[in-house]
Amino acid sequence: MKCPACIQQKMVPVRLEYGLPAMSCVDCRGVLVSILSYRDWLDRQPEFTKTDTQHELQEVKNTKQVITCPKCYKLMTKYRFSSKVDNQIDLCKDCGDVWFDNGEWKMLEDLGIKDHFTVIFNTPWQVRIREQEFQQDYLVKLEDQLGEQDFKTITKLKAWIDKHNKKHDIIHYLKKDLLL
Repeated sequence: MKCPACIQQKMVPVRLEYGLPAMSCVDCRGVLVSILSYRDWLDRQPEFTKTDTQHELQEVKNTKQVITCPKCYKLMTKYRFSSKVDNQIDLCKDCGDVWFDNGEWKMLEDLGIKDHFTVIFNTPWQVRIREQEFQQDYLVKLEDQLGEQDFKTITKLKAWIDKHNKKHDIIHYLKKDLLL
């Protein structure tokens, strides 16, 4: 089997995790994993190993070009898995195999989604990523409009209001006062 990213390099059997078989490229170190194998592996994991902890993300090289499945040779579909990184994992919808560029599996672990990464392939997950990016873009533009100091002030004010037990009364007062 040839690597879908390097095209000419062969892939060898590896264990992505203990009990999780995969195929890895000898050159780029990318990994091909069967979703069936992943689900079987996940079912055998004790509950205490399933975690949602998040760590600082390390930048990982991402395959930008469209790749073909090394089994059926059909195009694989790219899916974003976080608004925090530009990386995408590739899914063969026919074979049910997923391609991870070198380091992306670790990135999923650092994001706390390694133990449920198949949700990435559903529409609500992808919509949520786009909404998060929109919100980030909005905040960047707002800071540009207001200036750094005013943006910090309004951000602190918003955080204070969000935590306040009379949040609705405060918002009502501000709306009423500002609209008159």
